[in-house]
Amino acid sequence: PMILDILKENDVKATFFVIGENAERYPEIIERIIAEGHEIGNHTYSHPHLKNIGEKQLTEELKRTEILLKERFGYTPVLFRPPEGYCCNAVTNSVKRMKYELTLWDVDTTDWAHNRTDNIIKTVLASVKDGSIILCHDFVTKPSPTPEAIRTFIPKLKARGYDFVTVSELKKTDP
Repeated sequence: PMILDILKENDVKATFFVIGENAERYPEIIERIIAEGHEIGNHTYSHPHLKNIGEKQLTEELKRTEILLKERFGYTPVLFRPPEGYCCNAVTNSVKRMKYELTLWDVDTTDWAHNRTDNIIKTVLASVKDGSIILCHDFVTKPSPTPEAIRTFIPKLKARGYDFVTVSELKKTDP
């Protein structure tokens, strides 16, 4: 909710790659993401280590989250971000077969590792370029540095002339 508040304050739309079991656990957050015009992508049901599973299990993970999002929230995701960014033939085959667009990033805040807020801000400001996708996490197990980092770097990037769009909007503008 803090991240959604910051995005709203800054008139920014984002893409949230959701884990199915978290969507079940926190439906009010998914409803708010949708109501506020953000995009949702599939991030598997249980966030498995993809190198340890095969195509069949990955397909089940994707399908379970997809069905949940469609049936419970009326939302059909078109993007997939693999946990840990892990890609191999099994991942790309499953994604193609299910007609998802594989999505990665080029700016990693490493907020999941409890990187310090000032380091996240420095990384983002030094790394962003036109077309960048910034990877942030909305949930980590300890107090998260992400909200404060986002609160700081969004206005700084806007001041540099950057616009914030969803991943699907960004991909529409790619040459």
